[in-house]
Amino acid sequence: MNIIPPSSAHYQATLQQVTQGLLDGVDEYHEEIVKKKNAEAQAESDTPADVAGVVSTYASSRQPVIARVEAEYFSLRQDLQDRLADGLEQLDQVASQEFLSRGQQILYLEQEKAIYEREADEAKQAALAFLEEFKHDRILTKFEIQALTKVLKNPIRNYEATYRAKAAAILGQQPVLPKEVRLALKEVIDYQDQDEWVKIQATIALSNYEPLPDEYIKILLNGIKHQTEQYEVVYRANAAVALCQQSILSQEVCSDLEEILKEQDRGTQLKAAIALAGRGQLPKETIRVLLEAVQNSQYAAVERANAVYALCQEAILPEEVRLVLEEALTEQNQDEWVKVEIAIALASYARLSEAQTAILLDTIENKRYPLAYRSDAAYALSKLSVMPEQARLALNRCLQNDDKGVRLYAATALARKGLFLDEATSILVEVVGNKQYANFLRRNAAFALGKQTELLSQEAESALEAALSDPDNEVEIYEAVALAGQELFLDNNVTPVLVEVVGNKQYANFLRCNAAFALGEQTELLSQEAQSVLEAALNDPSSEVKIQAAAGLACQELFLDKVTPILVEVVGNKQYVNGLRGDAAFWLGKQSAVLSQEAESALEAALNDPDNEVKIQAAVALASKGHFPDKVTSILIEAVGNKQYVNTARGNAAYALSLKPELLETENVRSTLKAVLEDSDDRVRSYASEALKKYKQSQQPQQSRWSIFGW
Repeated sequence: MNIIPPSSAHYQATLQQVTQGLLDGVDEYHEEIVKKKNAEAQAESDTPADVAGVVSTYASSRQPVIARVEAEYFSLRQDLQDRLADGLEQLDQVASQEFLSRGQQILYLEQEKAIYEREADEAKQAALAFLEEFKHDRILTKFEIQALTKVLKNPIRNYEATYRAKAAAILGQQPVLPKEVRLALKEVIDYQDQDEWVKIQATIALSNYEPLPDEYIKILLNGIKHQTEQYEVVYRANAAVALCQQSILSQEVCSDLEEILKEQDRGTQLKAAIALAGRGQLPKETIRVLLEAVQNSQYAAVERANAVYALCQEAILPEEVRLVLEEALTEQNQDEWVKVEIAIALASYARLSEAQTAILLDTIENKRYPLAYRSDAAYALSKLSVMPEQARLALNRCLQNDDKGVRLYAATALARKGLFLDEATSILVEVVGNKQYANFLRRNAAFALGKQTELLSQEAESALEAALSDPDNEVEIYEAVALAGQELFLDNNVTPVLVEVVGNKQYANFLRCNAAFALGEQTELLSQEAQSVLEAALNDPSSEVKIQAAAGLACQELFLDKVTPILVEVVGNKQYVNGLRGDAAFWLGKQSAVLSQEAESALEAALNDPDNEVKIQAAVALASKGHFPDKVTSILIEAVGNKQYVNTARGNAAYALSLKPELLETENVRSTLKAVLEDSDDRVRSYASEALKKYKQSQQPQQSRWSIFGW
């Protein structure tokens, strides 16, 4: 951290005190070791020489332990670096941690003394130096968070508003923020004479952790119009994204944003367009503003990246928009942040090229990027119908990452693919139940848990149930979606939450969509109220809400005369997100009604779709209706045997093959199913086993009915 300037006298004094404190702690611990080893020697008849040898090993490790502590907080001299490299291996892990904790306690006291004494100019300079040098490459230590909170709350005469605003922005980027820091952010926001930009940045930071009241939403609206040049553009751009990510925006706020869109200033227009994304299908004028930003290098890279982020909130992305994004991705001098956002956006609409996939893989393991970028890149990989092996390995490595946010998004991506569930699940459960995590991390953890095909553990079920009473309604909604997917607590807790969200257009579309489909997924007959709210959503201004409501009703085989045309249109329209198109194809096949000619034609055309998931789901739908042309069979066989596909798609393909046992007369089909009998996914394994069982039964000679009686 090096928060004390190395050139100062205070640095040397602190270093000396820390070193002495460590030596005292180590010597004290040596005495404990000697006593312990002497007792062991008497019990086990060890010689005094054995004890002396062990104690000598610890004594020789005093300086390396000190060096290790100092390395985290001070610029090490070369001789200390050498000692650190040579000596630490001699010390067992338990003793090492004991020494470190003693030294760090002393160090924290010294550092806090330096930072919290107002009259100490060095403390102020140290905090400012830290703010200037801050990078997005790690989670802050507890002490660093305390130091930033002190800067944020410090009277204006001690720290300029520029630095206090930056302290708020840095705190808001942390995946985990203690309750006392959130209270400090509220104090700053509510302070009557607070600098406007400090107030805006504190509100943006708080928005990641708590739902904002109306008066705080108005602060963000002011932030969109704020054009103060003295602040870094990365911090000026965040008010728009914070509004975009709010779970609820009133109609009044949306109207205000639409008015801001009419202003002459292009930067202000862009922020309003970003804020409106995800609130309904964006009007053409809004898309035009976003596209202009993507193509115009006069905008800052972060503004252009935010414009791409806003575009990928849409369920429908016109072909011309995708072409602009793909062209921008190939520009020679394109900013790397913009490239990452484009690759994330394209992951929802097209099979990524190797180069585009490589961008995402580099991002999740690259500490140059902020948590939001690294997390979104991991999540984008989970949207691919085919996950390359190197992507799986990269995500698995991320489960061990020092960054809690990266660990969580890797766990989310893997859980959605049915991979590494045991290790991923423990991470997801911990995040769901811990209110210190940012809300966007908790909601994705809940969603991933609900999408698992296996039964939830008791621990996971309890964490989701407890979160249903969460004061943050956004997290509560995702808990309800997750529990609905597992058919848990539907009557009293879950269904009323989902019904309210679907019918309330003030909620963000991503929440309403998930709630609509979760209602339909239930095996129980929907209440009249739930049926009515889904039927009304078939006319929703948001295309994505309308489609998910149609899919939910298709699950329940309700209002099929209204639902089927919507699903047919989605399957054949490549401007829709691939996940929606695949789901639409699947639910066409699940209906008990005979396929219309229009639906059959749309599914047959989708067998040639460039996206593998759409192609597989179309093949499954046709097979479930008894249509087994050669192309359907070959797609199903390939899907079952290819472990890079999503496990749900592979399981559906295996199920479809089981519907026609005579297919297994072909050796290729039988060998594919036999190969997955030991598959890690229960669904794939069980359907393959069922298909082979049916084939075996079909091959047994039919007994004469007379032979039953021995005739």
